[in-house]
Amino acid sequence: MALKYIVTICCLLFAAFSPALAHAQPNIKQLFFSLLSDTPLMPELEEVSEQSISFDKPEGRIAESLAIMHNVEERQVLDFYLLTLPQFGWGVVNDNLFFRKNEFLEISFEENNSNKLVKIMIRPTL
Repeated sequence: MALKYIVTICCLLFAAFSPALAHAQPNIKQLFFSLLSDTPLMPELEEVSEQSISFDKPEGRIAESLAIMHNVEERQVLDFYLLTLPQFGWGVVNDNLFFRKNEFLEISFEENNSNKLVKIMIRPTL
């Protein structure tokens, strides 16, 4: 019986303080690309969402997202995606190309205004 009251009190305290905790941590790291909602965003990457594009075609979607690389090398980015994308159902073709159902996901790198960028592009296999 005492355990029931302790659990109830803990639940009430959690409910009372959870809004305060949410406001105490407003900069929680984004976990996925906004346009590619099932593609994880590596913690050292910062999405450039205003440069994301997406088209739906009868053959499948074409989508592209860019992210700025902060204190991380290309090899580390590729290694991150080699480990994480298979957990989301992507098969590995090579270090920067993955497949799932009727889609390819390709990772490439470029520079723009002294920023190193990673580009994630999804396109139909057809």
